[in-house]
Order: sequence, then C-alpha cells, then structure tokens
Amino acid sequence: PERSRLSWELFDIEGRKILQRQLGNFESGSHLITLNSDALCNGVYFLKIATEKNQKIMKISVVR
Repeated sequence: PERSRLSWELFDIEGRKILQRQLGNFESGSHLITLNSDALCNGVYFLKIATEKNQKIMKISVVR
C-alpha cells in the first residue's frame, strides 16, 4: 500500500485559518480524525484534508 503525509486545516466561514495539524504518514485507506470543538464558536467551518497528491474540503457545523 502507498503511504502519504496527511494534514488538515480548519477555516472559518470567512476563509481565515483557525487550526492546522500535520498528522504524519498514513497508508491509503479509511482513517478517523477526531476534532475537539470545545474552543470553537457555533457556526460553519471548512475542513481541508490533504496528502501530497489529493485534497478534500468538507463543510462542518458546530452547534451547541
């Protein structure tokens, strides 16, 4: 299996980077990422997950 460096970035609705993490090397496949939202305000955020070859952006909502 191919290994890639995995990282993620969290942006607020206005495009400002809120958090960033380098997660290390992972084999291809499905993985679980846990995000602690305690320090985030209610609202809409965008989570960008990236490897050297691919990236995916997901919309997430924080509601308390």
